[in-house]
Amino acid sequence: MSNKRENDNLYPAGTVIAAKANPQVKLVIMKYIHQTYYCSVLGNAVVNNLKYREQDLIAPDSGEPQR
Repeated sequence: MSNKRENDNLYPAGTVIAAKANPQVKLVIMKYIHQTYYCSVLGNAVVNNLKYREQDLIAPDSGEPQR
């Protein structure tokens, strides 16, 4: 039996978002596992594997996630 829920994430891989703590830095979602988004900084290959929960992220152009 699997604990994985299908489509429980708001943002798909490849989406450009930002963290509420540092909204001027754009992040790219690399993958989503167990309610955690793994992101990298847009344009910076060195800074990757940043982990965020959905409530810690915002869409950079709208200010808040769309539901």
